[in-house]
Amino acid sequence: WLARLIKASPVDPIAWAARRMERLAGAVKVADLAQATDLGERQFERRFRHSYGQSLRAFRQQARCSRMLVDLVFGRREFAAWADIAASTGYCDQAHLSREVKRITGFSPSEFTQRFIDDESFWMYRLWV
Repeated sequence: WLARLIKASPVDPIAWAARRMERLAGAVKVADLAQATDLGERQFERRFRHSYGQSLRAFRQQARCSRMLVDLVFGRREFAAWADIAASTGYCDQAHLSREVKRITGFSPSEFTQRFIDDESFWMYRLWV
């Protein structure tokens, strides 16, 4: 039924898939997205890279990281420790979360959340969320 809905819609199926990955914080199977758009997995990945200029893996990592940071900074979730945050947001462990946040934002998770709140130069990140 999802594939019929996408076909009937004037929305680009790749854009639809990207929005879906953002809403689900990257927690969706590529095979499901490809099937919903009536493309093979490899063709879906190629079209996605062509449209968005990055791989599906990179996009999914960014979606997961941004959802975690938004939930954390805006207090949508209560967390006791970084290990709890990592476990509840789909990271293998705290080190995995730290590496990915550092790679995407350039800051450690603690430093990013503190700067997001205090530093005026982070206005761009505030617009992002």
